[in-house]
Amino acid sequence: MSRQTLCRLTVIVILCVLGAHPVCPVSHAVAGNPADKEGETMGRAGYERLLLKTQNEGTVRVIVRLGVPFSAEAAPSARDATDRRSAITKAQDRVLRELAARGLKPAALHKYRYTPYMAMTVGAEALEALAASPDVAGIEEDVPARPSSYLQFDFTYFLV
Repeated sequence: MSRQTLCRLTVIVILCVLGAHPVCPVSHAVAGNPADKEGETMGRAGYERLLLKTQNEGTVRVIVRLGVPFSAEAAPSARDATDRRSAITKAQDRVLRELAARGLKPAALHKYRYTPYMAMTVGAEALEALAASPDVAGIEEDVPARPSSYLQFDFTYFLV
């Protein structure tokens, strides 16, 4: 793993611990299956809120957590890192194929390479399809979060 990649992962892990990274599940998480999936933090009410927002505004920006095992190891072997990225890419592609099979195409799509997440803008039908997908472990609204006051650096370079 290159030094740059290791630095990026380290920054992401630190920001996740501090709750300042946008791909970390915070208080806006909704489990993929609104009924009751493990890891659910907002439940049916959160899913209904997102669904209502899509009906009122047309779309909602979400972060989709994939059901790919992930741990932020300090230095995974090159083979493990490659296998992890491959599993993430395959899961992302499966989810996007499921949406495409229903004639749905998310807007503003961003596929993360090193973490099992995707960010996208979806309508009500796509939100329902994501919630029903076996590859989706969670859905959360992508809302701006102000970093902690003691973080005065622009970490944007490290997050892409």
